[in-house]
Amino acid sequence: MKMLQVLKYASLSQKIGIQSQLNSCLLFSTTKKLLKSQQSTTNQFLQNFIKRKQNLNNKSIQFYSSSQQFSQQDFQNLISQGKSYQEKGMTKEANLCYQQILQMDPQEQSLLYDLGNIFNTNGEVENAKQCYEKILKINPQSYLAHNDLGKICQNRKCIEDAKLHYESALKINPEYCMAIVNLGTLYQGQGKIEDAQQLYEKALQLDNKFYQAHFNLALLYDDQGMIEQAKQYYEQTLQTNSEYYPALHNLGLIYQNEGHYQEARRCYLIALDINPQFYQAYISLGYFYFSLGMLEEAQQYCEKALQINDKLLDAHLNLALIYDSKDMIEEARQSYEKVLQINPNLYQAQNNLGLIYRKKQMLEEAKACYQKSIQINEQYSQAYYNLSSIHYDQGNIQEAKQCLEQAIKINPLYDQAHYNLGLIYYNQGQLEEAKRCFMKVVLINPQDFQVHDVLREINNYLKKE
Repeated sequence: MKMLQVLKYASLSQKIGIQSQLNSCLLFSTTKKLLKSQQSTTNQFLQNFIKRKQNLNNKSIQFYSSSQQFSQQDFQNLISQGKSYQEKGMTKEANLCYQQILQMDPQEQSLLYDLGNIFNTNGEVENAKQCYEKILKINPQSYLAHNDLGKICQNRKCIEDAKLHYESALKINPEYCMAIVNLGTLYQGQGKIEDAQQLYEKALQLDNKFYQAHFNLALLYDDQGMIEQAKQYYEQTLQTNSEYYPALHNLGLIYQNEGHYQEARRCYLIALDINPQFYQAYISLGYFYFSLGMLEEAQQYCEKALQINDKLLDAHLNLALIYDSKDMIEEARQSYEKVLQINPNLYQAQNNLGLIYRKKQMLEEAKACYQKSIQINEQYSQAYYNLSSIHYDQGNIQEAKQCLEQAIKINPLYDQAHYNLGLIYYNQGQLEEAKRCFMKVVLINPQDFQVHDVLREINNYLKKE
């Protein structure tokens, strides 16, 4: 409607210009009174005036027509330009085009939908939600809008609302595979594995080339530890969409866990060829090289991931481990602190930061880190074990014993905790208690030859008594 208003305004402007010219012509009518004696001249003037008026009216009609054609063409050009920008990933430019079009026609559903997708891509979720809701006000039968609103609700943990939107989409279009798969992911997140599996398989019955269903089945089997089935569906995903890089990445993880390192590396690199901004592949390559002891390469790939997104917890965590392995203690400390800025409740990182402080002989700082780790997770036995070493070094033997006993209570197979507790009893002259601790170490780890030597020494001493 606004487009027509613009056209009418343009036509009115032209008419104003025509009227101005007509007024100028009408000034000549006064000459009629002055030229009564020259009737023939006046008649000629009037005939010329009538012809001129007709010509101007014709020009007005022609201008209106050409103005209308131009605006419609301009409307189509904006749509084409916006689509082109969107396909190229130029979301800001596409957004501007769509906004201009919607000012002309706010009822354009397809553009509202595209605009909602752009907002989603840019992380402007609330704006996207408003676009989809506008569509449903215009057309309550839009299963696409229901589906995408469902995804927004699901990401916001509004599970019942998400389910309602997916089911509404499927009532309108029972064969809409994307809504079927999305409803499956919702069930999978709720632990309803069989329901999710049935939905994925239903989508494949409708469309065997629907790669998202293949991929989600692969994830389902992967999560259950059914690796061969997972591998099969990742491969089927790539058969239907060879450029679906998340499937390549996950297949690489399986190959890496199986010790097929060249295949894993190839998958990661192909994923990055398809999408150079896929930072997860850089992180996985970093860990891949770290596991092979190739620390320089590992560091380079983790740093590349952080160049894309400096808030990546896994990249900072892996980089901290790499720095620690390279004895770059200060860099490791900084990386762990960045990890904790992103997630202060990551108790493993608190514990590892304590180890860094311990290496720097900053015992109080190390102790504070271990205590924070325990506050976050009271069942984290390793933090108790590390805290016991600080107490021992500070001469707090009773506190050290209590920490080791707590670590063993949490994890009865913690052989190092048994060993250190045995050493404390040994140094206190409580040989029977020490022997009991060392015997547990032997049962847990028979290959610990050091403890055999200590036990032999204790037994010899007890025989002499």
